[in-house]
Amino acid sequence: MFANLSAIENEAYGKIMACVQSVSGEQQQTLDENRKLRKDFCAIIKLLPNAYHRNIWDTNSLSLETQLLGKTLKQRHSESDSENIGHRAGRK
Repeated sequence: MFANLSAIENEAYGKIMACVQSVSGEQQQTLDENRKLRKDFCAIIKLLPNAYHRNIWDTNSLSLETQLLGKTLKQRHSESDSENIGHRAGRK
């Protein structure tokens, strides 16, 4: 029985570590996406004063790193393992 318990503990540990690594990867991906969005918002904010006060809509020089409109977050990112676990457990 104790030998079996050790195998179960090792299996559980492996699954937990895989889940932790998956979540860490998702967090980094989200941070990278947020940095790009922040750069885009800053670029748009710089464009607005000239556009509003001088009626100069110079969008040719505007370079965006992301597509702010269009795809939703769910369309861009497939469901993560943590979300799938939530669905299987009956949450969400």
